[in-house]
Formats: sequence, C-alpha cells, structure tokens
Amino acid sequence: MIILSELEKSVLDEIQKDIPLVKRPFRKMAETAGTDESTFLNTTQSLLNKDIIRDISAIYNAAGLGYASTLVALATKYPDKTAEAINRHHGVSHNYYREHHFNLWFTLTIPCNQEFNTEILKILQDEEYEAYRILPSLKTYKIGVNFRFSGEKKLKSKNSYSTEIQSVNLDKELIRILLSPFPLTPEPWSKIASTLCRTEQQLFNEIETLKKARVIKRISGVIRHRKTEYKANGMACFQVAENKIDQAGALAAQYNAVSHCYKRPVFPDWPYSLFAMTHGTSIKDCEHIADKIASEIGAEKTLLLFSTKEYKKERVKYLI
Repeated sequence: MIILSELEKSVLDEIQKDIPLVKRPFRKMAETAGTDESTFLNTTQSLLNKDIIRDISAIYNAAGLGYASTLVALATKYPDKTAEAINRHHGVSHNYYREHHFNLWFTLTIPCNQEFNTEILKILQDEEYEAYRILPSLKTYKIGVNFRFSGEKKLKSKNSYSTEIQSVNLDKELIRILLSPFPLTPEPWSKIASTLCRTEQQLFNEIETLKKARVIKRISGVIRHRKTEYKANGMACFQVAENKIDQAGALAAQYNAVSHCYKRPVFPDWPYSLFAMTHGTSIKDCEHIADKIASEIGAEKTLLLFSTKEYKKERVKYLI
C-alpha cells in the first residue's frame, strides 16, 4: 500500500468528482482541496505517474453509444493462459481470477448488432474451458462510489445512476476526444474546444446535452483503489426470490460500501440473481457488509468472491 500525503488525499477526493464545466475547473477543485491550481495539477500528474489515478476521461453509458455490455463467468483449468486470450479482445475492460468453479470473471462490451455468445466463442476458439455463463445486468440498482481519503475515512456513495437513455445525435469526434486523457492544464476545456473548432460555451452545451441524455455519466478520474487503503473488494452474490429482488436491490444499494448493485440472470449452476460489489480496507470489512446485507434482505444463499488476481482493468475502448 502506498502512503499518501494529506495533499494527495485531498486531490484524490476531488478528482473522482465530475470535472466542472467552468473556464478553470482545476482552480475550483483546488479551492475545495485547500490548495492552489498549480499544486493541484502537479499533484494530479504525480498521482497519475504513480498509477494511483488510473486515468481521467469521460465515462460513458455503453448503451448511449450503441454498445451492450455483460459480465461473463468462465470455468477453466488454465486461467492464466485463457486470460491472455480474453485480454486481447478490445471489448474486455476488466478480467479477474476468483476462487470458484467459475474462476475467470470478465466484462465484455460490443456493438449492439453483435451477439455476446458469438463473440465469446471467437475469443475462446483456441482455449480449453468447461463452461461459461453470460450475466448481463437486467436491472441496475446502483452504480458509483467515491473512495474518500481525507477527513473521515469512509466510502461515499454517489446517487444511483439512471440507465434510461435519451435519443441524441452523437458527435463521434467529441466522443473520441473525451475518451482521451483529459488535459492537465489551467484551461483544459478551451484546449478541447479549440481542437473541435468550437467555442468553450458550445462545448459546454454539447457535454450538458450528453449528460442529460445519460450518454455521459461523468468526466472524472478513476482510482486504483487496491494501491490505497481500500485494498479489499468482494463480489457479494445473493440468491433472492424473484418477487423480492427489487426490494432487496434497493436495500443493498443503500450501503455506502456498495459501489455497484445489479440484478442478473440465474442458471441451474448459478442461482444468484443479486450482485453487490463491496469495498473496504480489509476482507473482514467486506464480509461484514455482505453478512449485513444478506440478513437484511433475507437472502436464501450468499456467496462472497474476492478477486485474487487482476488480469486487466481499464476503461472500455469504444470503436467510435
């Protein structure tokens, strides 16, 4: 675990927030962090260099760009070799090893006109595996959490995110630029607007439109929390009756330590319909949260899986 200075902690708290649409956003963020603009920018760059901040760019709703995303659970006796094949696919953003019969867990994002099953079979065509299960989100109860580093040490949940997409014209050049690393300069929006041959206000208006349409979730930094005190995260899976799933999902989503909470399909060999990603400073933290949720929602069965190896973790690469 990397020891963070008080300044670094304050900067990490701010950089996880949506970068404000003002002429000098980092000056505004620096004021909240208790420092000056130059120091804030230098510290942010340092945290990027240390790989504590994974990246800073726009986070999109896949459906808003004409893509679909799913979680895939795979059982294989050769996880390291199979993970290499999986990671070569541009649509795979996360890939983990977890101690279970289904031991490889990865996310796959592809254009909506493609089929998950077909694409997965292409990925695995030269691999030995036993089975896989396609587990898309059927309903989102919560997505997003801020890892708070300064002041009171706790996770701060964001408001649950609506996945309802509104129809809007997409400027592919704008989409691509906002996917690129965000400029760490005093006037980053001006730089982006100039590249797009727009005024700054025109850029702000377009971004606001994309946010209102739920195409852009936010433009912010993403933390590699495993390099910090929040080194533990467990995927809590609950078996819940179909007529109780929405109530259970709403209850689980209320926990600050839960970042993502979804309803997913079930199978004879996978009866867990409710998924909740739990985070904490230790495995015991995650176990405690999972136990509390299970008790509160009356789960018939609970399984808590920890990622013991991270094969891949990056933002989705949309081929726009």
